[in-house]
Amino acid sequence: MKSYGLKTLLVLIPLWLSACAHSKEAITFPSSSPAEDIFHLESPAPYNIGTAQLLEDLKNLPQDATFYVNSTCATKRLLSVQAQNALDRKFNQRFFSPWHQTQASTSKRQAEWGFETYSKNLGFGENKREHSSAWLRQLAELAQLDSYPNTQRKAITITNTSLRVLPTQKPHFNNFNLAGEGYPFDNFQQSILWANMPLFISHLSRDGDWAWVESALAPGWLAIEDLAFIDDDQIKQWETGNYVALIQDQVPIFTDLTTFEKLSNLNPNLNPGLNPDLTTFEKLSNLNPNLNPGLNPDLTTFEKLSNLNPGLNPDLTTFEKLSNLSADQFRFKTHIGAIFPKVGEDDQHYGILIAIPNAVRQAILTIGLVDKTVAAPKPLALMASQLTQIINRLLNQPYGWGGLYENRDCSSTIHDLFTPFGTWLPRNSAAQAKTGQFISLQQLNPPEKEQLIIQKGIPYLTLLWAEGHIMLYIGTYHGQAIVFHNPWGIKTRDQNGAEGRKIIGQAVITTLRPGKELPQLDSQKGDILKNILGMTILLPVNQPTCR
Repeated sequence: MKSYGLKTLLVLIPLWLSACAHSKEAITFPSSSPAEDIFHLESPAPYNIGTAQLLEDLKNLPQDATFYVNSTCATKRLLSVQAQNALDRKFNQRFFSPWHQTQASTSKRQAEWGFETYSKNLGFGENKREHSSAWLRQLAELAQLDSYPNTQRKAITITNTSLRVLPTQKPHFNNFNLAGEGYPFDNFQQSILWANMPLFISHLSRDGDWAWVESALAPGWLAIEDLAFIDDDQIKQWETGNYVALIQDQVPIFTDLTTFEKLSNLNPNLNPGLNPDLTTFEKLSNLNPNLNPGLNPDLTTFEKLSNLNPGLNPDLTTFEKLSNLSADQFRFKTHIGAIFPKVGEDDQHYGILIAIPNAVRQAILTIGLVDKTVAAPKPLALMASQLTQIINRLLNQPYGWGGLYENRDCSSTIHDLFTPFGTWLPRNSAAQAKTGQFISLQQLNPPEKEQLIIQKGIPYLTLLWAEGHIMLYIGTYHGQAIVFHNPWGIKTRDQNGAEGRKIIGQAVITTLRPGKELPQLDSQKGDILKNILGMTILLPVNQPTCR
């Protein structure tokens, strides 16, 4: 395989939990085999945490998804190549849909929903003091939704960022004194968006600091500093149909922008967003004549632009000099659930297209490097052996309401798990439950529910849904259904009837009755099996399966 001559990138992969000690993991791609896109990971070291406070399920059940795999099915495809490729095309269509909008698809009423809802419930801030109505009115004035929509632009996230219900980073909690109503349940947190996700901007706040955007996951407010505008030519470069998916969290992405020549050798057919003959800022600015109206449109030379920031050197009139500003720079950390266009590879790395902003917030497309041990061509073959490896990389990761702190809640855990396989799932649990063949379990008692799940459920392709929670059925152990999920906690009730929580707060493998041994378990709301409403088979109709 031809090398593209870039410097070796050592990708360090810190784990999210300092208390969790894992061995270094490696992935190999056999050059030829019946399933040549299988990757292999070393088994993780035991999870090092005291067991005194753990639920019985976490003490007794191996927290290793490979333990539950039927060995005869492990490397058999759960979907045919044709069926999976069809799902992957649908994934791409949904993922990139914001770039194919010509106008806002969310109504003014949808944009106003947060203001209407929380004007009746002011809630509490990070200091545990109640928000004031004056504060909310100020946010409404800032949002200037009377003029919604006031723009139509395509954009891309340039870092991992939070999609918010209102244009503020300040939180909204209901009641710190009630279980499940205070921290970490910030009602303004809509979702995490990983770096380099497509966006459509339909509205800007009065001060230009916030944008109302539509993403493939959800609409909401996004800080303007976390996005860059992208044009149609750049979108064509991005939507190649050839993508790399991350299969590890917390992966740093660097660029090696020493010369444009090295970058262009990765993909000679790449229509460069930075053409090497663009030696003046005047030419560069012509790439985007519709600059943000908030910026002075007569800044057509680098000299004028540099006046905005005296620290810039006005004699940087060649791309070579400009690129030196960016050489070997850290760009962002990326996660399972992120995808990037593949533009080249050598023995150790994939070259991926990434977007970074220029001085006027226009996207610059350049090339980053990602180690082959933490990424793979999308879609990976959908089989138990591969799903379990990624599940193991998600296990023990902290719970994050709406993606708070770049962690995951139950639905984003499932969504991101299936992304490398080109299988699109919505962002919330109720919508995920409607994807595929839904089987209602509401009329069954708990033993009947579990029996039907074991009888009809397909391990790794069956979602189990309770109100506000989603789980992945992965098989059986000692006759009990086993699930992978990311719960906050188990509902409890003390002798006075006060509701509480036994916190789990991380991705785990359990039975359908975690916490059944707790003396204060809420026998109704705390029993997950009792509250399961249905199961969803994520398979095309009449597709053969391996159980």
